[in-house]
Amino acid sequence: MALSDSALDGNALARATALLATPTRRDPAWPALLAATVLALSSVAFAMAMVLAPPATKTEAGEAADPDPGSGVEQFGEAPDDAIGPDRAS
Repeated sequence: MALSDSALDGNALARATALLATPTRRDPAWPALLAATVLALSSVAFAMAMVLAPPATKTEAGEAADPDPGSGVEQFGEAPDDAIGPDRAS
């Protein structure tokens, strides 16, 4: 009996082997691409906000910012030396 003489059908055997093999699972790429897109857009938005935002000013708690910078009150809530008065000057 030759090797090519077999009671098994070669096509049926190949089909059965393919059906029994574990299928390869492919992970979808769209969740990673969506997350990367959201991260990129949010970083661009935060960078644009940092560039376009006005500079921060320091004021004491409960104190409004000085609307007139030429009024004699120093920046950052410090009073000029002559504002203390002659009786309290050291």
